[in-house]
Amino acid sequence: MNRLITTSIDKTLQKENLIFLGEWCKQTSLEKKIDNQNNNFLPHHWSDKEKLKRDYRYLTNLNNNLIKLFTQKLNKIHKSNYSEKSWRIILGSWLPLYLSTMYDRWESLRIFFDKYEKDIETHSYIIDENIFYNYGVSDFIEKVVQNDFWNHKNFIRIIDFQYKSKVNVHEDKINIISDLSKKEDFISQRSFLKSILRKIFVLTDNIFSFVGIRINKIVIENFYHRKTELIKILIGSKIFPAFYLNTFNENKYKKNLKIEEEERKKFFNSESYSNDFEKYLFYAFVTDFPVAYLERFELLKKSNRKLNKLKKDKIFTKVSYIMNERFKLWLAEMVSNKTKLYVGQHGGCLNTKLNGFLGLDKKIADKVLTWNKTSKTNEIQISPIELFRFKKIKNKNQKNLLIVNGETARYPCKIQSHPFAEEYKKSLAGTCKLIKKLKANIKDKIVYRSNDLGYKTADQIKEKFNEVNTDVFQKTSMKDNLQYSRLAICTYPETAVSEIIFAGIPLIIFIPDNLYEFDNDSNEIVEMLKKSKIYFQDPIEAAKHINLIWEDPLKWWNEKNTVDSIKKLEKFAFSTREDWLSEWTNFITSKND
Repeated sequence: MNRLITTSIDKTLQKENLIFLGEWCKQTSLEKKIDNQNNNFLPHHWSDKEKLKRDYRYLTNLNNNLIKLFTQKLNKIHKSNYSEKSWRIILGSWLPLYLSTMYDRWESLRIFFDKYEKDIETHSYIIDENIFYNYGVSDFIEKVVQNDFWNHKNFIRIIDFQYKSKVNVHEDKINIISDLSKKEDFISQRSFLKSILRKIFVLTDNIFSFVGIRINKIVIENFYHRKTELIKILIGSKIFPAFYLNTFNENKYKKNLKIEEEERKKFFNSESYSNDFEKYLFYAFVTDFPVAYLERFELLKKSNRKLNKLKKDKIFTKVSYIMNERFKLWLAEMVSNKTKLYVGQHGGCLNTKLNGFLGLDKKIADKVLTWNKTSKTNEIQISPIELFRFKKIKNKNQKNLLIVNGETARYPCKIQSHPFAEEYKKSLAGTCKLIKKLKANIKDKIVYRSNDLGYKTADQIKEKFNEVNTDVFQKTSMKDNLQYSRLAICTYPETAVSEIIFAGIPLIIFIPDNLYEFDNDSNEIVEMLKKSKIYFQDPIEAAKHINLIWEDPLKWWNEKNTVDSIKKLEKFAFSTREDWLSEWTNFITSKND
């Protein structure tokens, strides 16, 4: 009898004939106990990049069809008349994540049952049904990316729905309270004085925002800019300075989630599906569809009632249009009243082909503000002043080799041209080979910086190389790490690359082949960076180069070939103009953009 292990909460004592649904199952002491050739781990289905592209097209079409359907159904139930665009603003950040998540879990099980058709057992643990309840985007992401209990219950739900006759499911009891509480907290080292100043700042902004949201015709909502640059932009654009930090606070609406299950069953009783997966979706929507779009929709709308009466010419946003449900409802109201919407990227460098939000930005925005050079009509490249915080880094005994790693999420929630599940090991193995080939006097200068999305690569590096110092994003800022760095290595092609270069720190990009798929323009840049020995796919070659330049990386960094390549990368990926203030204020106040 083969035993299916869906997640790492399975505490089986069985030692063989185990089939692990994915790499995420390894986050347990069970992995170290098992050393038997009869046990199997299924490779992630999106490591097949042709399947990834097919699934992306399918989910994009499905997302568009559901937006149309929900526009009709939600307008009817809420007695509203929002356009498809307005409902896309409200639903359009949650729905692509939900579809990608559910299809990933569905496909993982489908492939398993295609391969193993009989003699299968698995275990189900008693977990409260309300784990499926969602307020909106933020709590959904938090659960699906790392929470084993949500993922286990969802896998069992799929099995009960589709494969009940093919597997023997044993129900066990498990005390999940202590497990759910195992969440590492990183306490800020902010001083008492800074905490007091922060509170004063927030209270002051509350007053200014109360006035600003009412009198400003142009709203720049909570950008990730340093406040000094943002104030200059606001004053230069003749906008009353406000950051709206708490204007759309929604914390009280996130508590004590309840659903009206019978009403939901009627609402999602639809024949608008063309396959078993879509049939399952409507079954799961009953518990999973966010209360912000159903039970608490009117409450959120009412909380904005005074703000909904305002007339705005333009709204600029970077994050809240994704994460803040109350803001999204207000944004939909404003766009319905002919307000122009501008969506800004909050990071970037090299562009990958597939967008995890299924092209949301371009479908809702009048203009998308990008870091990258673009020729698309509804996009504009504009100076990424988020990078200015790295402009005047105070160098402090620059002796370290900083390795910056972007960890792969344990459980995917986006379909995109990124590594999935076990693919992270290709990058980790390459990094280990690189470190191993470095000279001894370099190894003990390494600081390995990584976020922690469940695979704990920093711990794995420390276990292999005790002399290496490790850090995680939550403990130390990138700026603090860079102050002590002589040279940096980045293992993913995103914002960190731009930050390191902007800070003036010599950089090596190390990314093994086939982990990311870039668009055509970015591919040209990558080929140029390879020739300049900035971008490496081979860890041995990268280590040779680092050993060669280590004593004086700036000498190599300032060579003509290197400088020319970096200038081309900057122009393409994060061009920053000297007259950035005029650039921003002219764009914000222009009537012809």
